[in-house]
Amino acid sequence: MMSSLTIKETFTYLIEVDKSKFIALLFPIENEEYFKVQLVHLKDENKGANHFCFAYRKEDIERMSDDGEPHGTAGLPLLNLLKSENLTACALVIVRYFGGHKLGAGRLLRTYVKAGKGVITISEKYKQFDGIKLKAAFDYSQWEIIKGKQVVLQDEIIKMDYNVKVEVTLLLMEERLASLIDYLGSKNFIIAQEPALILKKVEVV
Repeated sequence: MMSSLTIKETFTYLIEVDKSKFIALLFPIENEEYFKVQLVHLKDENKGANHFCFAYRKEDIERMSDDGEPHGTAGLPLLNLLKSENLTACALVIVRYFGGHKLGAGRLLRTYVKAGKGVITISEKYKQFDGIKLKAAFDYSQWEIIKGKQVVLQDEIIKMDYNVKVEVTLLLMEERLASLIDYLGSKNFIIAQEPALILKKVEVV
């Protein structure tokens, strides 16, 4: 099964057709309420705009809106773009400033798709993997050996505190945790663990 993709920041792309401006924004979302708040902010920032068409996906939730444009010319095509690119936990919004010329349904649809593709193309994408957020404690000597053997990698370390022991918060793939347990021959270093998502940047070649 292909890993889903997401983004970590907002990307913007602008095209102009017959004096109408189409501003495409792609941004991460935490949940539906978060999206609604962001949409209100966008409307406040673009008071002269005529349409705020959107689509978003988060886990098993999918929403879309033509926001007054002809049915099927914006919301569904934008949602299909997110699906075809396997993007989730993000929203695609296109703000339209009407330029005085009607484009017709076919041309309008193609313009929304072009704007959506444009912002998706320039975005930095991350693969999502199921992982574990682990809080652990190691003796100082033990931690030096673990680092030296690269049993824990630098990019897996979220936080470190130096107390009586080295207390570390790690973000690990399940197999990496299993390897750490095998290496130490014990689970006694684990203070707490919980499920977490791991994001790895998709390298463009």
